[in-house]
Amino acid sequence: MAREGSVEGIAFSEFNHHVAGVLVMLMGLAELAQAGRLPPIGWVKVLLPVSRLFTGHFRLIWSDHEAWPIGSLSVVQTYFGSDLQILQHKAFGVLLLAWASWNFYAGSGGLATSCGPSRCRSSRPLRE
Repeated sequence: MAREGSVEGIAFSEFNHHVAGVLVMLMGLAELAQAGRLPPIGWVKVLLPVSRLFTGHFRLIWSDHEAWPIGSLSVVQTYFGSDLQILQHKAFGVLLLAWASWNFYAGSGGLATSCGPSRCRSSRPLRE
């Protein structure tokens, strides 16, 4: 693997940031489509959770070229080591995967059965 600061390492980092930027743009477009109350199009409804799912997987696997699973560091060294940048990348990957799972759960109607309108609303109004 390329060393950090080398030509290959810089190219690896720039590629990762460009791919992550494209995925963040996809998430932004999906959020705009939801916020703008656009007519439901099948693929737009799954764009947000799928983009978060891909971004989470990308963060976990390709974020750091020295970390597990593609680098020389073991799982223990990656997740319990002292490199805060690696820990940050992996933590955000896990958060994105959890967020994507929540989106898939909410989109599949799972919230409709576990959180009905009478149970999710506040019993008293915020302003009178």
